[in-house]
Amino acid sequence: MLIAGGIGITPLLAMSTELNDKGADFHLHYCARNQSKTIQSDELLRLINIGKATIYHDNGDPSKGINLKTTLKNYDDGQHLYFCGPTGFMAAIRNETNHWPPENIHFENFSSVTQEKNTNTEFLIKLNRSKLKFKVEVNESIIDSLRKNNFFIESSCEEGYCGTCLTRYLDGEPDHRDTVLNEKDKKDFILICCSRSNSPELVLDL
Repeated sequence: MLIAGGIGITPLLAMSTELNDKGADFHLHYCARNQSKTIQSDELLRLINIGKATIYHDNGDPSKGINLKTTLKNYDDGQHLYFCGPTGFMAAIRNETNHWPPENIHFENFSSVTQEKNTNTEFLIKLNRSKLKFKVEVNESIIDSLRKNNFFIESSCEEGYCGTCLTRYLDGEPDHRDTVLNEKDKKDFILICCSRSNSPELVLDL
């Protein structure tokens, strides 16, 4: 059984393709917010058409999506579970698999333990092109602060592993908390959904 949430479909679709090619017995459960957030893939369509995959759209209401309790209730001897997705999604699955053998449960985290332990402090962001300054509070992200001040920023995972909110910065010392940027990229860019600032002010090319 494979369960993907959001961007977590990327590795699990590849696994499903290989399993299908080998004639394995499996089913892929793919959870996405809505149709616009659903990956467009001919391979995924093929798996759906042959009954090997199911898509769930919850439109922001988890109660309308996959029923994890029912899906994970029965464990068949020798069955393996693979899952990947946002932190809360992963935690919900783990909560429903206490009766599964630990060695038969496999998952991939996008965020690291060290990132989760970082301490937040407030700082200012300056928008270079707009000539505006906003405070980023301890309990909010840069993208939260921008949206609060009527700046629409496109995003997807909001946990630092998809790269959708990539933004150039011009001055300041970013506190990079993503899993996407390499050392070269970090000299010019920041993912504003999760990263913060080690300096009192961070200047963004916005």
